[in-house]
Amino acid sequence: MKANYFKPIGSWILTNALQASYNADLNALIVGFLPYVFSRQLGYESRYVRGYEPYVADGMGFVLGKTGMRRPLYRHSGKKVPGIASFKNYQTLPISVWCTIFADAGRVIRPVILPENNLNTRWMTGAGVGIDVILWYTAMARFELSRNHWGNGVFNVSFTNAF
Repeated sequence: MKANYFKPIGSWILTNALQASYNADLNALIVGFLPYVFSRQLGYESRYVRGYEPYVADGMGFVLGKTGMRRPLYRHSGKKVPGIASFKNYQTLPISVWCTIFADAGRVIRPVILPENNLNTRWMTGAGVGIDVILWYTAMARFELSRNHWGNGVFNVSFTNAF
């Protein structure tokens, strides 16, 4: 399950996202004996609490909430890109740069208990600031500085594309 909500508030945009998953079909299996691919929950792909990018948490399911405020710093409708004459839709390069303030929280449901990983059994919370650079409306580079519950600062660079 995944839900998103966006609301303009003056020059800022409030963003909220809630994502959850649970492997109910696998309840007959004993947690800890699942094939690893089914127990991978938080810390994989885009399912992570910002501030915990270097860590993973495994179990039967997860719940993840993200909230933030975004504000455009720079918007340009397009710069001419030389040498792309045959791709008409990509002859101009629209660019936008956004400032983001965020807070995330997530937890694994029915965690795999591992003595060396206590993140499986607790709520993870993180907050921070970031800069998003968006090109061609679909490609994004995200630069974020966040802090987790240990007080550790984490600088993360990520790239996404809708294609």
